Amino acid sequence: MYTIGICDDNELFCWETESMILDYCEKIHWEIETVIFSSGEELLEHWHSGDSLDLLFLDIELQTTDGITVGKELRQNIANESTQIVFVSIRNDYAMQLFRIRPLDFLIKPISYEEISRVIDTYCSLFIHLRSFYEYRINKTFYRIDQRNIVCMQSTGKIITIFTTEREYQHYGKLSDCMEQLNSNIFILVHKSYIVNINYINVYKANELIMMNSCRIPISQARRQSVKEFIMKKQIENR
Repeated sequence: MYTIGICDDNELFCWETESMILDYCEKIHWEIETVIFSSGEELLEHWHSGDSLDLLFLDIELQTTDGITVGKELRQNIANESTQIVFVSIRNDYAMQLFRIRPLDFLIKPISYEEISRVIDTYCSLFIHLRSFYEYRINKTFYRIDQRNIVCMQSTGKIITIFTTEREYQHYGKLSDCMEQLNSNIFILVHKSYIVNINYINVYKANELIMMNSCRIPISQARRQSVKEFIMKKQIENR
């Protein structure tokens, strides 16, 4: 499931844009959800809370915190490069101001169904194959985390704790079920209670890993040889 955001203080524009997005994504069988924001402040609160967006249609002329300021906050302070921004405006003279924010596209209002379709096709061709998510459910709500941001996972009883580059998440489950979802090229079970992302290993010892977030992960004796071989293989591949 991918998330597409629309940020505009014009309620009608948001509804019309959402309708076009949902219609086209249904035609191409792309499973998405949409989120609408009526202000830049509301959008920034969403990001600062740890929630993510894959694609964002962002109006430049927002009444309080304008779209360019929001885009700079995303790229420079939040350090988010994964959310692809499509700026929308009634004016076409923003090119130089948008350069440093690295938008996916820039559309002039009113935007058409064909333009929405083109933007979605561009996003799919450039980014979908790069994204892989870990998904879990709490009650009836589904959550997902970009696997590239997962540092390690720990099982304590029936609780799975997911350590990412930004924060921690928890849900009920089994570590063996987690491993089935994860990319086996970068994740390895090093202990009955721990899975690690090899890209975030800072120090490797025979019986312990120290991750870049300072987590110390024990390597069980039964898995020491397989962990050593896995790490050596990756070192050779990366040369």
